[in-house]
Amino acid sequence: MKAVVLAAGIGKRLKPITENIPKVMVEINSKPLLEYLIRVLKASDLTDLILVVGHKKEMISNYFRDGKSFGMKIEYIDQGEYLGTGHAVLVTNGKTSKEFVVLYGDSIWTVEHIKNIIKEFRERGLDAAMSVREAPKEELSRFGNVIVKHGLVEDMIEKPSPEKAIGNLYFTGLIVFKDEIYNYLRRIEKSPRGEYELPDAIKLMIKDEKRVGAVLADKVLDLTKQEDIEKLAREIHQI
Repeated sequence: MKAVVLAAGIGKRLKPITENIPKVMVEINSKPLLEYLIRVLKASDLTDLILVVGHKKEMISNYFRDGKSFGMKIEYIDQGEYLGTGHAVLVTNGKTSKEFVVLYGDSIWTVEHIKNIIKEFRERGLDAAMSVREAPKEELSRFGNVIVKHGLVEDMIEKPSPEKAIGNLYFTGLIVFKDEIYNYLRRIEKSPRGEYELPDAIKLMIKDEKRVGAVLADKVLDLTKQEDIEKLAREIHQI
């Protein structure tokens, strides 16, 4: 099973830090954030990796190269235009395996959770398996609110206000797909932000009665804003 890491983002909320480096190369305890994720993927037996790159992409490829020194096989795909997470996955069409994992490059998950979500995906015969986590409603505006019933995703609300949020679950940015996801990615339209959003493809799957499972994450570390760097430095050893 291949892993696809979305690493093309500029990281506007991390400026001026990200003016000269990609978001995923922001250093945490003297190592790039992406290095921690790659080491977690290796420990999860996901050693065949596609990095979707864009902003300052040479800094990523010069650091990780072909991945051999990290025990990985790494291929790079340039997203080209920054047209959203759905577009970032779509550009990997023809390069992935029949089943593959997608991870947003600005978060870190535990090895146990990554292994568990793949296990759930396979054992439950799901069409996709989404990592979710609990958060206070006032924080869901930073993420995609996920509505779950009997272990299956019923709907997603993109960055809702607290009064519009349903429940307290959000999408962590980790999901396992079958390669049929590309059919849905081709069908989505641009969002009001002018981007092709991955959650919109997932919603089309649900509309087609595909079984998208929700798997609760034990711990997730996110890099969204500058204040997160200090928190990551304190807690990343726990992953």
